[in-house]
Amino acid sequence: MKIIWPIFDIIEKINTFKDNIIEIKRKIIEDEKKLDELTYEQRNISSKLKSNPSERIQELEKDKEYYLSIIQQNERKIGSIEKELQRLNGELSELKKQQNNEDKLSIQAENIKNKIEFVKKSQKVLEKITKDLFDNIHDKIEKLTRENFPKIIWKEDEFIDILIDENYEIFVKNKLGQLERPADLSDGEKLCLGLCFMSSLHNISGFDIPIIMDTPLANLDEDIVQNIGKFLPDFVDNKQIVLLVKKNEYTKEFKNALGTNIGKEYLIKFENSNQGKESKVILNE
Repeated sequence: MKIIWPIFDIIEKINTFKDNIIEIKRKIIEDEKKLDELTYEQRNISSKLKSNPSERIQELEKDKEYYLSIIQQNERKIGSIEKELQRLNGELSELKKQQNNEDKLSIQAENIKNKIEFVKKSQKVLEKITKDLFDNIHDKIEKLTRENFPKIIWKEDEFIDILIDENYEIFVKNKLGQLERPADLSDGEKLCLGLCFMSSLHNISGFDIPIIMDTPLANLDEDIVQNIGKFLPDFVDNKQIVLLVKKNEYTKEFKNALGTNIGKEYLIKFENSNQGKESKVILNE
């Protein structure tokens, strides 16, 4: 809180004291002037009179003593007032310093307040940007999964929509309007849904890294395997994919479905040696 009223009060007192001092000094000057006139009159009368009128002299002496006492009293008052004026000036100086410090603190407090407001606004902007980014990512993943799932699934018109909630839990809406979780689907349906979801994540990730799938075709019917082989290259969007498959999974039909999209084939060969059983990865030429 700024201390303002004591300063003005002290300044008013100082101005009052100054006015009193000026008035007292003016009165002293007038008294001294009157005393000089009386002294001059006394001397003039004394020079004119051959005799010494004692009564008049005594009267003038009394007047002189009276005015001298008044002068002394006023001089004491002036000294006292000057001391009080000096004290008030010192107090006024301290109050001005205190007021300057408070003004500086007020400016610093205002600057800090402005910085806090800026940080709060920036935080809100960042929160909105983050939410918009997350919403955008979520919407893209949901859209891509929804678009790809009907292409790969072999059951036409069985499922009509894909929904992904804010926690990225997937729900499949069937033709009856019922929502099914992935656990409610068959192995083939779950695999197709997983491929679509994975390809959507990979598509927006921004990372150009290989996709590795371990035994993705186990326990699937032949028509499902061929359907996956037909659409898999499109889902990975020209990115490298590594399939770890068993012999019974990598059928001639699946290989034909992949066609020219196959790069190289490797075999894991098991051999016995002095150190025990070894497995080697060799190129299948």
